[in-house]
Amino acid sequence: MTAIELTGSDRVGLLSEVFAVLSDLKCDLVESKVWTHNKRISSLIYLKDCESGCPINNSHKIESIELD
Repeated sequence: MTAIELTGSDRVGLLSEVFAVLSDLKCDLVESKVWTHNKRISSLIYLKDCESGCPINNSHKIESIELD
């Protein structure tokens, strides 16, 4: 699996938007852990590629995940 970390300001609907973007990028969510405290969010998200079922190794795809 590929692990990504998300940190920042929490707001209503944030995780829904994040997971929608990951779905559009053909990422399959395997597991996530989310913490919130004082209007901040921290999350570990474990993904795999929808098409291959393998960890995401394509540097262009990883870069697009980071930018979105």
